[in-house]
Amino acid sequence: MYNDKFGCFLTFIISISSVGFSECTGRNNVCKGIKDYYTIETNGNCTFDPDVFLPMELLITSNGYPLEVYEPITRDGYILKLFRIPQKKPKRGTVYLSHPLNGMSNLWVDKKNHSLAFMLSNAGYDVWMGNYRGNYHSERHETLTVYDREFWKFSFHEMALYDLPTMLEFIREHTEGDRVYYIGHSLGTTTAFIYSSLLPEHAEDFVKVFVCMSPVAFLRHVPYIMRVVARYTNLFLEWGESLGITNMIWWNGFLHNLAKGFCLGPEPHIELCLFFLVVAIGNGPDFEELNPIWIPHTFTQNFAGFSFRSVAHYGQIAGSERFQFFDHGAEKNLNFYGSQRPPLYPLDKMTVPIYLVYGSRDNVATQWDAEEFYEAIPPRTRIYGKWKVNGFNHVDFMYGRNVGTRVYEPIVDFVNNIVRD
Repeated sequence: MYNDKFGCFLTFIISISSVGFSECTGRNNVCKGIKDYYTIETNGNCTFDPDVFLPMELLITSNGYPLEVYEPITRDGYILKLFRIPQKKPKRGTVYLSHPLNGMSNLWVDKKNHSLAFMLSNAGYDVWMGNYRGNYHSERHETLTVYDREFWKFSFHEMALYDLPTMLEFIREHTEGDRVYYIGHSLGTTTAFIYSSLLPEHAEDFVKVFVCMSPVAFLRHVPYIMRVVARYTNLFLEWGESLGITNMIWWNGFLHNLAKGFCLGPEPHIELCLFFLVVAIGNGPDFEELNPIWIPHTFTQNFAGFSFRSVAHYGQIAGSERFQFFDHGAEKNLNFYGSQRPPLYPLDKMTVPIYLVYGSRDNVATQWDAEEFYEAIPPRTRIYGKWKVNGFNHVDFMYGRNVGTRVYEPIVDFVNNIVRD
């Protein structure tokens, strides 16, 4: 695909100035400390981790787990990819894991025994991991290709209305009809909120509980600069689409090869790369909780591509300070919604319980927005409460040095307790 061609081109350009960062020769590619990456070739704190560049399938099987792969099709023609770590009978239940924006299912299995999917499997659960339309694993459609503008005319609204029900229905067909324990991060929480508010009966039939890490719905307390930029979202979207820029799928090849040649190469610029990563989606230039061992994974097992409309939809929510449908502009909104402003998502319709897990230092899903959202949802959905994880930012829920013991283990225990009840 074209992103692979672009990636190969970029690899060639990068290799002119530095030796390629080998993914197959066994040379060091992970280090215990951030500074260690500057002497990665000879530093005793660095070693070779074969998982860094492995595809999803091998991340699972090389760690000793069984694998099944499926491709359900949505009613609007998108071909999604579902990965399953099946459980020997009797199982404790079925869990569905939902990835963040620009992420993919790999992040649930790329941290060895600290991976949430493996921890759930070890606890006896049948684990399913989905991929929303437009990411690296779900780039196909029955009649369109990723080169077609029409392919990219979606935001997370369509993911919630089409992708999520399709995957949950498929899971039921291949299990014993259980309601799933849904665990999501960031975008994976936004889709849960939209799905459960617009399709409450379907959600109640298919989901036992939503466990939502870094919940993103209200964006009223994000940093000031983000709110200022968000006010011009529709202008940026119109400008981008007029130039034919509808997606960031090329981001895959670019960032993966940038990671190998620039961020993690023989002359690494690791702190500069981390600065852009954490400032973009975390908590400023602060790496206190980030596990240096997993830094390569943040670049090579993520950045899975996304539609501009998904980013624009978040920008609209931040700019308007309303958890609302996609804003097509006043004139088009009249045709879509019958009003110049997009409607709000009807949170009062939600019935499935939600367990909110949020970080005290998250600049995207801020603690204030999480707590305001918690108060806005119906009492019947708040039976399990909320949990603030002190010191965690947005990235830490994926790659924090203590995410396994501080977050994932308690979440597994939380699900276990529901099963026992």
